[in-house]
Amino acid sequence: MRLQSISLGVQSALYVLMAGTACAAPASVEVLKQMPPKGSVRQGDVVYVDDGRCPAGEVTRITGGNQQTGVARQVECVKRPPSAGVPKS
Repeated sequence: MRLQSISLGVQSALYVLMAGTACAAPASVEVLKQMPPKGSVRQGDVVYVDDGRCPAGEVTRITGGNQQTGVARQVECVKRPPSAGVPKS
């Protein structure tokens, strides 16, 4: 009987974890056609840009910085995210 109640507790915990994971997954990633102006991407936010600067199959990933605190914006070419849609203007 005790083993059965432990098993039910574990099952319940797994259901809660699976439901939380499903809700947290983004439906799609937005890809822009041009670089956003400096200062327009908040610190830590990530934006993808497909403006032809990166090799085929890759896009530019921009991680926002903060000019006031001296945190630089990070820009790098990465593989196109699988859920990335058509570039938006």
